[in-house]
Amino acid sequence: MLQQTTPVPNQILDEYLPVLSAVELKVLLVIIRSTLGWVDGQHEGRRKKRDWIAGSQLRKRSGCSRRSVTTAVEKLVNRLLIEVLDMHGNLLDTPDLRKGQTRMYYRLCPEFTRSTGSPQHEQRLPRTWEKSAQALAQKMRITKESFY
Repeated sequence: MLQQTTPVPNQILDEYLPVLSAVELKVLLVIIRSTLGWVDGQHEGRRKKRDWIAGSQLRKRSGCSRRSVTTAVEKLVNRLLIEVLDMHGNLLDTPDLRKGQTRMYYRLCPEFTRSTGSPQHEQRLPRTWEKSAQALAQKMRITKESFY
């Protein structure tokens, strides 16, 4: 591997580059640079899997406003490109869970950082979509009364 480079998963370049907004791409690249772009000092040769990135750093390094970074993070989480975790490793997959957190850790979804096998990315829906689908299914329950 070339020195002083950051590996970007091909799937991101091939499938997502055409559909990401400029802000989403900037925020995603900051996260990739902060994780895969650093060799973990504790494990020689391994790339960092996650990193604590302050909101101010995301804004400064992406050159984007607070609102645009927040929106981009939400969209990247919903697209299953990144995961946001608290300091205990709990997934913060909704804006309500992220609100008020003092430290948030960012990482690419594990499907992109596995060393073997193909990504299982398409098989998983974010919890927010699962909840929406369940709510819609509840509203659309067909009963005998529905047909009379």
